[in-house]
Amino acid sequence: MATQRGGKRRRLQELAIHALLHHGTLKAAAESISISARTLQRWWADPEFLREFRRAKADALGGALAKLAGGSGEAVDALLAVIRSRRASASARVSASVRLLELGLRDREDENLGARLDALEAELNRREGQ
Repeated sequence: MATQRGGKRRRLQELAIHALLHHGTLKAAAESISISARTLQRWWADPEFLREFRRAKADALGGALAKLAGGSGEAVDALLAVIRSRRASASARVSASVRLLELGLRDREDENLGARLDALEAELNRREGQ
């Protein structure tokens, strides 16, 4: 019987994690799966439950970022279409141009920071190896 209860609790905790990812509050998440808010608060204080929640949250974010990356080419195409459109207002073309430049500059900064970090790590590894 203890195994059944433990299995039921685990299933409820999995549902709770899913509900927490989709609802704004502990109370709303608890209500959505018909458990008390107090129970969910108690689980929230459990380090193992929090680890599982954070893992699920990271997985969900990873999926969202993959979708974002998949649509980034279309987003650039849309900005370029606005920039090149003779029908778009001047302010729309300027806004699209500014955004495209901002994204390009941010990408350049990220590349520069990455290269600098790589150089620092290489130097640190070289010094530690001496």
